Amino acid sequence: MLCFAIVIFFIFIFLTYKNSLLALFAFSALIPTYLLRFDISGLPSTILEIIIWAIFFGWIIFHRDFKLLKSRLTKIGWPLALFFIASIIAIFVSPEKISALGVWRAYFLESILIFLLLLAIIKDKNDFKKLIFGLSIPALYISIYAIAQKFFGAPIPYPWQSELRVTSIFEYPNAVGLFLAPIIILFIYQIINNKKILITGYWLSITILSLLTIILAKSDGAIFSVMGAGVLFILLNLFFNKKYKSGVVVLLLVLIAGGLLFSLLEMAQEKIMLQDWSGFVRLTIWGETWNMLRNNWFFGAGLAGYQTAIIPFHESRDWMEIFLYPHNIILNFWSEMGLIGLASFIWLLEKFGKVCYAVLKRDKLFTITTICAMSALLIHGLVDVPYFKNDLSVLFWMIYSIPIIME
Repeated sequence: MLCFAIVIFFIFIFLTYKNSLLALFAFSALIPTYLLRFDISGLPSTILEIIIWAIFFGWIIFHRDFKLLKSRLTKIGWPLALFFIASIIAIFVSPEKISALGVWRAYFLESILIFLLLLAIIKDKNDFKKLIFGLSIPALYISIYAIAQKFFGAPIPYPWQSELRVTSIFEYPNAVGLFLAPIIILFIYQIINNKKILITGYWLSITILSLLTIILAKSDGAIFSVMGAGVLFILLNLFFNKKYKSGVVVLLLVLIAGGLLFSLLEMAQEKIMLQDWSGFVRLTIWGETWNMLRNNWFFGAGLAGYQTAIIPFHESRDWMEIFLYPHNIILNFWSEMGLIGLASFIWLLEKFGKVCYAVLKRDKLFTITTICAMSALLIHGLVDVPYFKNDLSVLFWMIYSIPIIME
């Protein structure tokens, strides 16, 4: 694997030298390569990490134009700096400092590095559309393998076989929904915006396959996040963007059909009100996390410190394991990064909203799509962990970059 990683590194150095946008496109298509892991002199790494550093070094060596980057950072520089500083503090707070350093490198240093490269390289929304096409490639192979698991006997890892919940290339079913839900919203933009039949057909196929995969994974959080973002997409377009009213009506019909396929009204209510077993587990986790945070309210548990910090408060130890994170976006950031990290994350979202509002008049459909893609991520975050994972942290910063690039 190490030899393969070296080859990949030099391929992406060359790609960045020839065409930085092409390198970012290839990166988008290969985001799931964080699953390909290896060690360098005992230091764990991934192919995705190698790709990120190759693009960075290639850009620094051969291009190195900071003008666009500097101008785009003016609006979000302070909250971004505070967020990054909070992540560094969280390393020292953590009782598991080696693990914390690995988490920081993957979820903060490298994902923010990609964010900065996007701001430096991507010129406009047409460039970013190429990255959306790049994202459709993993959506395609994730969906194909998930369908193979469901209908053609491809292996499903333990313990998900008994429930027939597909995992595709991931280790657990919810990882499928966490990755696909936000980018499905970006695909819907491509369906509505494209006028060529073949291209529209491609995006429609990818969207249907991705939705089917989420349903086969039985990822309730992802299903509700897509439906919630879809409803928001409809409302915002009806209010701000009458040009695409017909496309929005079609989307509304699709969402209604999807809602009927997903469940009966009573089942949906049970999920929303957290009245099923999964909801009970989450309520228990949140209660224990709250008790832990009352004793560590300012600094939290530190990066990768939750599983250690929660032990004295884990009253459900007889029947429930300790999870990596509290499965709620507010509690996740508070626990991992303390109040400074949580406050800086909320500040970043506030800046995101302001920039989106500023660019709304320039391109209503794409701006609304961006808002809804971020909303899908945040809605899912009410009951899961939509940031603290290699692919998801990168995806967050990719979506975050869109309105800044448009401005």
